[in-house]
Amino acid sequence: MLDLGEESEFIHEKLSLSYAQNSDYEDAIAHREEALKYNPYDANAIYVIGNYYERLHKFEKAEEYISKALKIMDRPLSHEYKRLAYVLNRQKKYEQAIKAYQKALKEDPSDEMIEFYIIRTKDEYYEDTNTKIKMYKDYIKKHEKSIFKRFAEDRLKQLKEEKFLQED
Repeated sequence: MLDLGEESEFIHEKLSLSYAQNSDYEDAIAHREEALKYNPYDANAIYVIGNYYERLHKFEKAEEYISKALKIMDRPLSHEYKRLAYVLNRQKKYEQAIKAYQKALKEDPSDEMIEFYIIRTKDEYYEDTNTKIKMYKDYIKKHEKSIFKRFAEDRLKQLKEEKFLQED
């Protein structure tokens, strides 16, 4: 259709989806960008571009687009904030990732996965083993029936062993 001179937001959006299904994210991004020329405040399209950049491991660009989309969206955003936090974690921007996870938790306080991700991010960010041990103990006590309890218990055991070896 493009060869025939037909261009529209719809055509570029569908081409983008087609390229993405074949994992050709560079072309998928190019066509989403073209679609954005017709509707520059399409938060969904901007968010999708961020996801495509994430797939390409271009985490800074992913952060840029996902953050921009979140500013435009007007609905519960827990999923999107989790995605932003993931991208920030991949860049080792732990402090920012924690803040994004906390926003996600504020959007959906019932999502225990977010709480576990906060603990895991803090585990990467904090250096003090005693602080990490306390975090995991508190998490286990608060979430006795969580599907993540076993992971927290395993990590707590590792941290206690590390602390024991450090003391020797």
